[in-house]
Amino acid sequence: MSGSGPIRAVGFDLDGTLYRSGPLKRRMALALAGLPLRRGPRTARRVLRVLRRFRHLHEELRDGLARGGVPLDRFHHLETARRVAEPLDFVEGVVDEWMRRRPLPALPACAREGLHECLAGLREAGIRVGVLSDYPVRAKLAALRIDGLVDAAVAATDPDVDALKPSPRGFEVLAARLGVPAGEALYVGDRTEVDGAGAGAAGWRFLLVGAGAGAVRDLGEVLERVLGTRS
Repeated sequence: MSGSGPIRAVGFDLDGTLYRSGPLKRRMALALAGLPLRRGPRTARRVLRVLRRFRHLHEELRDGLARGGVPLDRFHHLETARRVAEPLDFVEGVVDEWMRRRPLPALPACAREGLHECLAGLREAGIRVGVLSDYPVRAKLAALRIDGLVDAAVAATDPDVDALKPSPRGFEVLAARLGVPAGEALYVGDRTEVDGAGAGAAGWRFLLVGAGAGAVRDLGEVLERVLGTRS
């Protein structure tokens, strides 16, 4: 975390930062393993093919895949459907079920240590709290029971963003919604090449959570470091 002066706002990545993605992926893998018994082998293969292509395409879009002015979310679904030769409604249904609805009940058990204490402590100190994610945010915040502790939530698919990290656009929108200049804001994420690069491009400070040099292991450490800039 570089920079000087007090921090007036903290933005968080969501997936892999506010909760640990490893335990969630294992739970989803177990659920998918039982899909052939519940829906038949053919449907299971179709579902897995859609999910793999959707995730792979996500990284292509992050790297700048041209989409001809089509909104990000719509292009992601349309192009996935084209590449796997499946109806659009089938692709939309698979993504909604397996990437948006099914993970929600498992999120509380995967929450990163110190989550509630960190957000509550920031709010108590008068520091604005935001979340910026490549994926829809609100349902996950509610599942984690932290929606009341977040002042502003931004997703890459919001019409006024329409860009994945490391584009600075989401950071610019989040700073505006929080009402804080970028130079007085800190972003916390688990991927330096995505979260750190986007934060830096937008003029935010950055703090890595998870593994790696200079990273913090839990969100309680984030609170300590932020409050330390105000002493």
